[in-house]
Amino acid sequence: MRLIALVSLALVSLVLGGCSVVNATSEHRDPIPASEFCSVFAEVACRGLVECCPSAAGADIEACLGPAAARCAQDFGTLAADPRTGYDADAAARVAAEGNALIDTCSLALSDWLLQRTGFQSVLAGTVPGGERCDAPSAEDVAPIFSCERDDQSCVYDGTAWECSARRAQGERCLLTWDCQDGLYCAGVFGTGSCEPRQADGAFCVNDEACASLVCRTGQCVPRTLEDVYCGMDE
Repeated sequence: MRLIALVSLALVSLVLGGCSVVNATSEHRDPIPASEFCSVFAEVACRGLVECCPSAAGADIEACLGPAAARCAQDFGTLAADPRTGYDADAAARVAAEGNALIDTCSLALSDWLLQRTGFQSVLAGTVPGGERCDAPSAEDVAPIFSCERDDQSCVYDGTAWECSARRAQGERCLLTWDCQDGLYCAGVFGTGSCEPRQADGAFCVNDEACASLVCRTGQCVPRTLEDVYCGMDE
């Protein structure tokens, strides 16, 4: 899956990073305010394109920056600005180092890290303690999904109200993949799905999140490649 596709899959964007597109490193940096998130995102996402995408030789960094920043603002930037998600500028600095380290080696594990609560998504620390009520999420308001403080909890409906409670195990009902424990996805029709293991290469799939590789191509889970992870940032 391309990095841009991961944005849509998780409703979160990509990697935070260093100040320079070409010379970004895995070193720690100062806290990153939410207002600066998308400009930093664009720098590092485009660095990933130039340094790790096999088909992007000679890619124009300047042409990449604008679309990448705009897509970030549309998706994750909105979440970072919402007070309910508890955007953590210090966590963003730590995540910057982790993300840049993955890009330093063009690691295929970047895709997994982007979707982990203890990985990239730890930038959203949440504001609602475990067991307490959270706002009901909707297609127009997804911030409540990211409002729980505990990494092992999500804002889920318990039959009477929405509250921060344990993320669902295999076979349990879910609305979104975010409701499920890491390594599982919400399979089935929205509202009646269940948390199931991601499928191995060669298995039938209907979307990327159904696959362990996070790549579904022509109805089949296929191995992840550098092209899937790092290309397409200028689109």
